[in-house]
Amino acid sequence: MRKIFQNLCVSAVCAGVLLTFYLTALPAGETLNEVPALTQTDYSFPSDSDNVRYLLPSFTVTGYSGSVSKGETAYINISSEYRNEISISVFYASGKSTSSVFVPKTPDDTGNVSWSWKIPASTSSEKIRVVLRSDTGYAELYIQIV
Repeated sequence: MRKIFQNLCVSAVCAGVLLTFYLTALPAGETLNEVPALTQTDYSFPSDSDNVRYLLPSFTVTGYSGSVSKGETAYINISSEYRNEISISVFYASGKSTSSVFVPKTPDDTGNVSWSWKIPASTSSEKIRVVLRSDTGYAELYIQIV
């Protein structure tokens, strides 16, 4: 009985340590289902004409749909000198998209990566928020729905 109790205690401690590590690895205020919006002081604009907000600029958005109609295709192109996997999260008025299109990708040999997807005809969003993350970068942009 004592051995069972010791094993349970060790298991509980290990689970607690793993849970603590996992939860503290998230940035402050971030949950598992949402990515926080950047505040005015968190980001930089590499150029006056760039509407992409970068927190950690280790990749560059080289092109994206600034506005797109419902039922049409939106796109985003990224250039990176690093071969780090880049993830994309797209947020509509109804919440984060679960589309299988939004899988993390690694830049190709030329450093480029892109995504394209169809904007749902039924969306009620006036704009969608796109968040891009890698181990060394974070960027956020908005696409207007017209």
